[in-house]
Amino acid sequence: RQQTVRVADIQAASTGFYQQLDTREVSTINSVIVGGPRGGRLRPNTRAQIVNHSLSRRDVLIEVNSIGLRYPELGPKTSDEYRVLVLGDSTTFGDFVPADETYTRLMEMQTAGRSKRIRFINAGLPGVGTMEELYFYEDVRDRVQPDLILLAMYLNDAQTAGEFYIRSIPYPLSRSRFLTWAANRAQIVGKTLFRRVQIDKKWREGFRAGRDLKSGDMLRSKDGFDFEIYNAYMDFGLAWNSRSWDILDGIVGSLQEETREKGSRLAILLFPVHIQVMGNYQDTYPQDRCRELCARHGIPFLDPVPALRADWQAKGEQLFYDHCHYTPRGYTVVARTVLAWLDKENLIPK
Repeated sequence: RQQTVRVADIQAASTGFYQQLDTREVSTINSVIVGGPRGGRLRPNTRAQIVNHSLSRRDVLIEVNSIGLRYPELGPKTSDEYRVLVLGDSTTFGDFVPADETYTRLMEMQTAGRSKRIRFINAGLPGVGTMEELYFYEDVRDRVQPDLILLAMYLNDAQTAGEFYIRSIPYPLSRSRFLTWAANRAQIVGKTLFRRVQIDKKWREGFRAGRDLKSGDMLRSKDGFDFEIYNAYMDFGLAWNSRSWDILDGIVGSLQEETREKGSRLAILLFPVHIQVMGNYQDTYPQDRCRELCARHGIPFLDPVPALRADWQAKGEQLFYDHCHYTPRGYTVVARTVLAWLDKENLIPK
């Protein structure tokens, strides 16, 4: 049996490894991103000026605190605070708009004056999936001490999971506690014994079978819509592959267990692709699968598509810069929708 280790007198993570860095670059955020064995991260203690961002064509300032969050420095948690850690990808990170225009900051401003100060802490990381978000939660949870974890998923969240899954040895070797421990901890067993959970890339041919899918009206026809799914089979198209939801089910279950152990709550929302919002043809397969997943685990779930569609049809104002990243108008609708849902589910202080 493994030993139990209790760490006393926990100190704030040292910032010495990442001295303050001020950068300036055009269009991209490369200087803000650092790699690692558990996925990409934001470089702590970084202040980056992005000139003419490739999506918004705006000049945007990115400020990253000492634990790698696009959020002001966090001190010790006080009794009058309620902390919501918002895990997500580039849609949550929002490097293409100023911090005050992201949906997390909008929600924080809109809840000012409540019984407790609600902090909506932006834990978005560009280009990650739910597995890396789970790892990031493990990295920052003791510093943040969240009351609620809001997992903002996107349709491609199973994309990188195959690269980060803990490798397992096959039965009957897996019956050995020692061999399982050795495989998980030291990875000393040869690669020929390891089996990874992967997505079959041949899925899209089955998706197309019997149909002559080709470029068409993706907003008004099933074939045009499905052609986009077919082409994006390893991006947002993954959400139409049932195998990706099997993978995500395991990751979400792990995150739920860890949040419960810390006495926190978990809630999930699923961001759509733009053609689900702007088109006349509707296909809600990903939302239906995510809703089923959340119901199975007893996790509150929000599908923002109805609210986004209603706003698009009523106002006709641009909600997306591309297929998934929101304009300030889009973020405003998202913030309003998420906040109303959090209140309805009694997930935040009144």
